Amino acid sequence: MVSVQARRDAVAFAMTRGVSQRRACTLLDVARSALGYCSRLAVKDAPVLKRMVDRSLQYPRFGYRRIAETWRRHFNEVRPHSPLGYMTPTEFVASITTNAGPVTATERTAAVCGASALRSVAQPLRQGQKQKAETAAYSK
Repeated sequence: MVSVQARRDAVAFAMTRGVSQRRACTLLDVARSALGYCSRLAVKDAPVLKRMVDRSLQYPRFGYRRIAETWRRHFNEVRPHSPLGYMTPTEFVASITTNAGPVTATERTAAVCGASALRSVAQPLRQGQKQKAETAAYSK
């Protein structure tokens, strides 16, 4: 698979050869709106990536996967979060899961399958009703 930046470069190269932007995008299967798109993800992730590089320089035997896993574990199992009542996400999930089932936003226990409704919305037809519905469809 070719990266987005490589496709943009290919369109730019085709345009230097005298092909219009529209034609180059059509030939290379690139959306024209993608040419002007600038991702903010790199700017947003830059501080975290810098910290990860610094940490990997400090501990050369740790790879980025090990560092990311350590940070993920700290975030989910050690660090408390104020929206969760100053509990870790693991503790929060354990506190809302009971023997009766997980509690939903409506303060009712969820069904066994994990749905938020206690029973299905549309009740199944009884045997007599099903036959009447089928016969009504055929009588028209």
